[in-house]
Amino acid sequence: SSTTLTNNNRIEIADVLRGFAVMGITLIHFIERFSLNSFPEETSNFLMFTDKVIWDSTFFAFSGKAYCIFALLFGFSFFIQDNNQKEKGKDFRGRFAWRLLILMIFACINSMLFPGEILVLYAFLGYVLIAVCRLSTRTVAVIAIILLSQPVEWGQIIYAHINPDYVMDAEFDGPYWEIVNNAAKEGSFLEMCKTAIWTGNVANMGWMLLHGRVTQTAGLFMVGMLIGRRNLLPYSEKNIKLWINVFVVSTLAFFPIYGLMGILPDFISRESLLVPSPLILKSLSNIAFTGIFFAGIIIVYYLTKFKNIL
Repeated sequence: SSTTLTNNNRIEIADVLRGFAVMGITLIHFIERFSLNSFPEETSNFLMFTDKVIWDSTFFAFSGKAYCIFALLFGFSFFIQDNNQKEKGKDFRGRFAWRLLILMIFACINSMLFPGEILVLYAFLGYVLIAVCRLSTRTVAVIAIILLSQPVEWGQIIYAHINPDYVMDAEFDGPYWEIVNNAAKEGSFLEMCKTAIWTGNVANMGWMLLHGRVTQTAGLFMVGMLIGRRNLLPYSEKNIKLWINVFVVSTLAFFPIYGLMGILPDFISRESLLVPSPLILKSLSNIAFTGIFFAGIIIVYYLTKFKNIL
């Protein structure tokens, strides 16, 4: 059920993809002012225009996509480490569980300064890789597809049809973010850290749950592991053909899904349906755009003269 790597040399394209993902995530956090919702008053029409252009274009290009690439590579890195230890006759799962505990410590320290960070979620969800890493490729692929299809949101849609009075609370994390922002603006450094590490993580995890990031991240972890298992990142003619197909299919899928997001509210009047339905489409469009980025970078890296730049 697995294909071992042909050698132990570092796979540079993985570093390229990871660097691209971190760049995108960082740019998003920069213009969001690291979750501190405090912006200077805008007085220049020119700067208001450029701010909007930068905000909209950066979010269109990277929001929900750079994070997807990062999640894929988390699963890929797990496979590399697990596979290397398996070839030595060792079981990596216990060591990985310990590493996730260490990751949680780093994540908590980081969240004191930036309550919108992602590592707490990774530290929790990383254990799904331990649970599935010995399953067959087909079984893992099926589980990943189910998770990426946003099963919680589909459940909400089904329940809303069964119970017409059901109304989903789509903003329950808002009051928690307000507490965190007030502590950051007005509290001492210690008050800010204490509020961020608990209330901030509650708000952040609430946002993740509301926006389908929990199941999506777990599914992306598994897909990344399968990319490593099938040895799809190193150069080969077969792999290049695969990534060209991924690029084409992702491009063809993205535009109709993204376009449907804009007109969906015109056809849905019930709030209980209007919350989960666009979220499903947005998640699918992000995955499609991630396929464009992921496959596109691989193609450019291997087939053009921009390898060193990347």
